[in-house]
Amino acid sequence: MFKPYDAQKLLNDIKLIAKSVHIARDENNQINRVYACGLTEDLLNRLYNDINEMTEGSIQPTEYDGSGHIKGE
Repeated sequence: MFKPYDAQKLLNDIKLIAKSVHIARDENNQINRVYACGLTEDLLNRLYNDINEMTEGSIQPTEYDGSGHIKGE
């Protein structure tokens, strides 16, 4: 499975994502909410890349169409 360092790295990524979701949820200003949602997307991409790196690229990239659905599934 994952080395302790890798597991800690993934847990830290998840913790950052959770905090950014809370910020986006509680933000009243629409412009700030958009920025917070963008940050959350970036953090999720980071998590995906970390997992992909740790599994030696065994995860194939998919196309996200922005509507909440992944193309090809």
